[in-house]
Amino acid sequence: MKLFKSGSKPILLIVLLFGLLGSSCVQRKITTKTPQGSLFDQTSWSKALKGELGSARVVVLHTADSMYRLENRSIENDKLTALLFPVQSDYNYLRYTHFGRKDIPFADRPDASRTLHLYTYETFEGIQIELDYKHILEYRRVRNNVPLNFAINTGIGLGAFGIFLAIVCNCPRVYLEESGNSTEYQGSILTGAFSKSLQRTDEILLNTRAENGSINLRFMNELAEDEYLDELKLKKIRIPEEMTPVYHSKGGIIGVSGLSDPQRAYDRNYRDRMEQVAASDSLHYDFNGIDDPETRNELRLDFRANSFSERSGLVIKARQTEWMTAMAEIFFQALGERNREWFDRMDEVDPERYANQAEERGIAMRVEVLTPKGWERVGAVQNAGTGAYKSFFIPLSKMELNALGVDLSGEVQIRLLSAFNFWDLDHVAVARDSKNPDETESIEWISARDLHGTDVKGSLSRTDGEYSVLSGGGTGIELEADLQLMKGELLVLEATGYYRHQDAYTSPTNRRAIRYMKPNIGTQRLSVSAWNYEQSRH
Repeated sequence: MKLFKSGSKPILLIVLLFGLLGSSCVQRKITTKTPQGSLFDQTSWSKALKGELGSARVVVLHTADSMYRLENRSIENDKLTALLFPVQSDYNYLRYTHFGRKDIPFADRPDASRTLHLYTYETFEGIQIELDYKHILEYRRVRNNVPLNFAINTGIGLGAFGIFLAIVCNCPRVYLEESGNSTEYQGSILTGAFSKSLQRTDEILLNTRAENGSINLRFMNELAEDEYLDELKLKKIRIPEEMTPVYHSKGGIIGVSGLSDPQRAYDRNYRDRMEQVAASDSLHYDFNGIDDPETRNELRLDFRANSFSERSGLVIKARQTEWMTAMAEIFFQALGERNREWFDRMDEVDPERYANQAEERGIAMRVEVLTPKGWERVGAVQNAGTGAYKSFFIPLSKMELNALGVDLSGEVQIRLLSAFNFWDLDHVAVARDSKNPDETESIEWISARDLHGTDVKGSLSRTDGEYSVLSGGGTGIELEADLQLMKGELLVLEATGYYRHQDAYTSPTNRRAIRYMKPNIGTQRLSVSAWNYEQSRH
């Protein structure tokens, strides 16, 4: 799914930064409630909705693809009856009613405090509707002004902020040129290793048609960042011919076979998603249904228990979205002049703590299985990049399911958790068998030079803390090797290093925006609010 028309991304970022994150000496209290987000039973939910509908002067209904003003409203037996009138919302309307912005010219202010926003998955034909309360997923309303306490705000600086958004989508890109063939993009590598503390060894499977001859690789930095490369290694691995190579979620490449699709796939509101994830095709699921801004989005999958074995696991074909990149950019714009301080602190962060928080925030895609004690974590996909889909293996054997108390006589229920619209799923299945590859041979580089012609072969020959640095977009390393592949052998590039975003922000830190994004759920809040706003503009 293409989220941005050409040239629209800068406009989106500017609009969001001024509309959602702009500083002000006053703010408005936004009340948001959902039946799932609160502990409401149906009676309490109906009572709350009835009270809000009774006091609202204007009611706006948001569906998956449209927005309507409701007129001639009546309420009876937990049903809302009304006439639909399409809303062509403008910039000030959304800033004022959704984001509580008071700095709108008086003449342009809608009656925000009397406007109630309702959200539903339902679709409607005709002008008259009848909507059951149970199909209203959320309501949102802006309340009275609340002055900001600058003394408290100043005390909540970056020191208490901790980890937020990784620059998950910025990373080096690899291109392959074979004898007599054109250059082909292979994918990204070291995705998410955006600070020294997150340095790691990563692998990318090269799509080569040649079995013998010379190959040329280009390891390119195309973005405003500095790449720190400690080692680049080319190697051959072998997996059985009947197996498919995929990326292990904990690193490396593994062979899988015996794939079984889920019996059912659905989101938290039980909307069918089977067609989107049951095959590797043009259909996919982006975790982008209308959902609770206070809870991560999810996809649930039911698999036959007999799909699992002692070497089984979940195979997830996915990539991260351009939308996640846009949300990261908003965060760095909000940090402004304190970006350098934040990156310095990230150089000292504990990698395990970072990984845990990335899951809690929905930046990484978390995998859980339903047990008698509730949902239990069984793994996660931390990074994939936005350039191409990658298939990841999450080990989940019969032995592990038994240890968790899962009943293996029927079906096994799994759920995937992500922040709103941060991950794009193409296919999810269970692999009945898996096998680690045999590494057959490392291939020595004939040459390794940067784009200025400097020989970097020595500094890239081993992991020793001696880095080759690619500073800024348009820098790279050209590598050449002789290739001799036997039947069943695969070619893999292994890289050790990290990268760092270049500091190009000089604006003052937007503390109000940082506080809005500070909690774990701040990632979901930001993404849902920004998405609703962006959709209203088209």
